[in-house]
Amino acid sequence: MVVVCNREVSEVSYGMHTLTRAGFPPLNSKFSADPPTPQAGLHYGTEEYNSLQLVKEYFTRYAEHANRAVLSVEGGYNPRTSTSDCSGEISARHINVFEPARLDPNVPIEDIIDHLAIFVELDYIEEIGLTEVSATTIRKAHRMCSIAAVKIKLSLFCTDVLTNGIMNTCKELGIPLTDAIEPRQQLQEGDWRLNLPRFDASAWGANSRLAEAIKSMAERKGWVTRQLALVWVKKMGAFPIPGSRRPSDEDMAEIASVLGNQKVMGERFCGKNELLLNM
Repeated sequence: MVVVCNREVSEVSYGMHTLTRAGFPPLNSKFSADPPTPQAGLHYGTEEYNSLQLVKEYFTRYAEHANRAVLSVEGGYNPRTSTSDCSGEISARHINVFEPARLDPNVPIEDIIDHLAIFVELDYIEEIGLTEVSATTIRKAHRMCSIAAVKIKLSLFCTDVLTNGIMNTCKELGIPLTDAIEPRQQLQEGDWRLNLPRFDASAWGANSRLAEAIKSMAERKGWVTRQLALVWVKKMGAFPIPGSRRPSDEDMAEIASVLGNQKVMGERFCGKNELLLNM
C-alpha cells in the first residue's frame, strides 16, 4: 500500500489521459478493492470534453465512491487560474492532490507553493503535488510544505530519474513517486504522442531493439511484455503499478544488462517543451 494524503491507497492508479465514458466500468471496479488514486487533468481531452468533466459525471453517478478516492489533478502552466478552473470543473468534491503540469521558468517554486497554499487553506485542494521537476525543486518545495507526490516519467524507455537524483530525493523525503510512460505499441493511431522524437520512425528503429529484447525476456518467463515493464518500475520504487508478479534479482540484473546495451534514442518532447522538464 502507498500513503497519499494520510490515507492508504492502492498501488494501482487509474490514468485518465484518454478516459471516455467507456472507462467508467473499469474505474468502477477499482473501487471494489483498495481506494484508488485516479489521475485527471485539465488538459486531458478537449475544452468541451475532458477528464475533469468525466470525473464530475462519474462521482455524480456513483456518489458512494466520491469520498473513497484520492483524486489527483494536473493543472495548466498557470496555477493562479488553473487551480480554480480545475476545482470549478469538478465542483462535486474537492481535489485531494493538485499538481502544476509544468513550472513556469520565470516564477520561483516558492511563489507557486505560496499560491497553492492559499487554495489548501480554502479547502479547494487538500495537498500539493509536483510534476516534471528536478531534485533541487523537490527539496525547495518540501522545505515549505508537505508534498503529497511527485509525478515523473519512469519506464524502461525513460530511466533518467534513477540517475539525476529525483528517485533518491523522493525516497529520502518519503514522497511517493508516481507515473509510468505508455509503451509505443499501446498508443492508438492519431495519438499526438506518436509525433514525439522518441517515438518517431528514425528513433524507433533503434528503440525497437530494446523493446524486442524485453519482449524476449518476458516470453522466457511466461509473462507479457507490459507486465515485465511494470514490475520493473515497481521494483525501482515508483507507483502506480498493476500486476502481482515479482522480478528476482537475476531478472533485474538481466534487465539492467539490456538497458546497458541498448541506448534509448530521441528526446521525450519537442523543442521548448523539452526544456520544461526537470525544472
